[in-house]
Amino acid sequence: MLGILNKLVGSKVVMPDPKLSEKKKKFYKEFCSQGATKLNEVIRASEHNDEVARKMAVLALGKLKEKKGIEALVKALGDPSRDVQENAMHSLIQIGEPALQALIEGLSQIKNTNPEAQANMARTLGWIKHVAPMEVLIKALRHESEWVRWNAAFALGKIGDKSAIESLKKARDKEVYPWVKEYMLSVLVELDKKK
Repeated sequence: MLGILNKLVGSKVVMPDPKLSEKKKKFYKEFCSQGATKLNEVIRASEHNDEVARKMAVLALGKLKEKKGIEALVKALGDPSRDVQENAMHSLIQIGEPALQALIEGLSQIKNTNPEAQANMARTLGWIKHVAPMEVLIKALRHESEWVRWNAAFALGKIGDKSAIESLKKARDKEVYPWVKEYMLSVLVELDKKK
């Protein structure tokens, strides 16, 4: 069913294989030599029940930088596996600006049932460091999840646009969690230092 991924990791992998990095290299080489004909297969693999297959698939989607894979990567930000989430973030950061719109749309759905995915979206937007998501990140400072609020503050700090200062001050004043409030203050201090 999964072609290259099944050959690569097998269908019964439970523990990560110690030779995984060599297998990843082989996978990327095989996949890239076969081109976009396998793109749909890798997108399907990003939802496979095997965690290693999902981790490898989201890394491959990042290397390919195909617009068609962005939706699968954004969806993977809510994967049950933290490793898959981290790989999806890394891949979206590699893709950069072409991923902005999908991330902004995902984060703007404030009533999303998966706040962990939205926190990851905010964090990823910060690492991309583009001013386009400022409005949605400022709105996310009022999200019901403290993790989304913390990651929105992180992203605004990474982007470094001083226009976020007033919104961060208001959010800090209303914040109930001391650790989020403290982090917002540290972001404000850093933004204030910027010229």
